[in-house]
Amino acid sequence: MIEIVGLVFPKGSKIFYADPGEFEIKKGDWCVVATETGEDMAQATESSRVMKEKENILKVSRKATHLDFEKQEKNKEEEKKGERVCAEKIKGFGLPMKLISAHLSLDQNKFTFYFSAEERIDFRELVKDLSVTLETKIELLQINIRDEIKLCGGLSWCGRPICCAKFLKPCEHITVRMVKDQNLSINLSKVSGVCGRLMCCLSYEQDFYSEFRKRAPKEGSRYQVGEETGTIEVVSPIRSCLMVRLPDNKLVEVPIKADLHPTIFT
Repeated sequence: MIEIVGLVFPKGSKIFYADPGEFEIKKGDWCVVATETGEDMAQATESSRVMKEKENILKVSRKATHLDFEKQEKNKEEEKKGERVCAEKIKGFGLPMKLISAHLSLDQNKFTFYFSAEERIDFRELVKDLSVTLETKIELLQINIRDEIKLCGGLSWCGRPICCAKFLKPCEHITVRMVKDQNLSINLSKVSGVCGRLMCCLSYEQDFYSEFRKRAPKEGSRYQVGEETGTIEVVSPIRSCLMVRLPDNKLVEVPIKADLHPTIFT
């Protein structure tokens, strides 16, 4: 067994695991991590925990200090310069790629450029040129539309900052089945995010709906209200209630209790 902590690097979405060593790392803490190319800042996505042996884990060098944050802020100016240089080089080489963002490691030993493209790009000459111009190691990463929106940020249809850029971890596969489970319209324009893909919040909220469905009866089943038996027309997870149509055509709302079993009536 080994103690580990999950970390995400700036502008990244993939979770890396690291040995916290003597440091107590809690969710949300920033720390400095030793990587193959030098030191960089990373934020904990979870508190330290014990798990089975895991290969290729990183090592936490220290918890981030105010000096590390100051250096990170200074690096942002270098990142802007690096983006301008990279954009000019891309144009010069005539490459069909769109530069999204850049990240300079804390120790300034590595520049990572994120880009999007409709196809695979041979950027080997670009990397060589950037390495000479910026005098540091260069990595180019092609990202998908979800990652692009995460890096750029923005507001979702609900009026709040998009979940993936604000707090949400990388989502698992998001499916139309989730849309149906949550009683939403199958109209893709209404359930797609600003990236044009199914909204990440569908995955984030799916567990709630799945648990609700386990204990709630289905639409169309019979349900007794007092001395009358009606038909369930609506099952509302958000309001945690049933809408039951009685024989006199009256529609009544019935709260769903925590211990309600879905097979009381069929």
